[in-house]
Amino acid sequence: MGIVYHIQLDVSLPKNWKQFLKTSQNKAHLAEYYTAYMAERAAALFKEQQTLHVSGGQGEMALSVTKDGCSESESLKSNHEEANTRMCVHARVVAENGADHIVISSPDMDVLMLLNCITGQRSVQVRYSSSQAEKESMLT
Repeated sequence: MGIVYHIQLDVSLPKNWKQFLKTSQNKAHLAEYYTAYMAERAAALFKEQQTLHVSGGQGEMALSVTKDGCSESESLKSNHEEANTRMCVHARVVAENGADHIVISSPDMDVLMLLNCITGQRSVQVRYSSSQAEKESMLT
């Protein structure tokens, strides 16, 4: 087990990002911090029609963040441990709710294959990046 960080605005993240993310508590703390940060700043950062769906951290809670505020999202709750399957749950739910454009960024090509099965007729933009290459794919 690695060093556990408690993420705060004035605390620098370590330079070895991969080592940092190997500790599940660090991933959870980062997700919790990011959710709180975006919820506090949504009014200034978001446009009228934008929605950010966030989950992760401790437990199964999922939030929808808009310019008008933040609310718990029952349809996005999940107990999936892997981020790639959580992202696919989010993509499926927002596609079912009428999103015409979904953007997902992932270093995992499996996400592209999972999304192809889940999102139906929606246009999904997937940004794939790894240390060797950065690619962008459109599913239509």
